[in-house]
Amino acid sequence: MNDVNTETKKRTISRLDEQITACTNCRLSVTRVNALCGEGNLDARLLLVALSPDKEEDFHNKMFICPSGHVPDRLFKAAKISRDELYMTNLIKCILPIAAPGIAPVSPCF
Repeated sequence: MNDVNTETKKRTISRLDEQITACTNCRLSVTRVNALCGEGNLDARLLLVALSPDKEEDFHNKMFICPSGHVPDRLFKAAKISRDELYMTNLIKCILPIAAPGIAPVSPCF
């Protein structure tokens, strides 16, 4: 198992976050207010990957908030898992075309 210390993980995530925030590799970048790299416990043993943020998540720069957050929160509670025990990220960092008609991705995300 790779035992990377938390400070190294924080620096790596910070650099990745800077790259994601500056990304304009595809036209989806115009759909976002924020580009959330991810959030949560960098030492987590559980990684949750969602597809993409919705408008509220993008605006507040926070994952799984109302209305999309209710289902995962119920699942976490049923499994006796707190958000502090996992790291969450999105596969696509910008709002998808379903929420931004006429804009299609042309490059993969980080």
